[in-house]
Amino acid sequence: MLRRRRPDVPPWRAPFLRVVDAVDRAGRALVSAAPRGRPSPVPLAEALAGFESALAEAAEDVAELPAIASEHATAWAACAEGIAEAQRRAERLRLEANPEGYEALIREFDRLLEPLDAVARTAQELGIAR
Repeated sequence: MLRRRRPDVPPWRAPFLRVVDAVDRAGRALVSAAPRGRPSPVPLAEALAGFESALAEAAEDVAELPAIASEHATAWAACAEGIAEAQRRAERLRLEANPEGYEALIREFDRLLEPLDAVARTAQELGIAR
């Protein structure tokens, strides 16, 4: 039996929710490496791998959106660029940086997460509460 899409649910909603979910998972994976007492945090390499994996999923899903809802092309482009920039920064951290100490690590995390604000802004603009 085929299920019909509810007419009040825009076709971009499900793929965009996958993007939002993947970005949320990326952030949680990254901060799992933050020192916070016992138990020991996840190793940075493992956290970064989880971050990059979730961002790859988000990039794949956001690439579908312009074909589904071109009226939001500017928003989709901003999300795609934010995700791509976070991926570039993660690669740089993985290959070149070696943050030492809590403050340096937290600064790196902030740098990695900052471009993903585009996804949160788009979700807010489109009325998606998370």
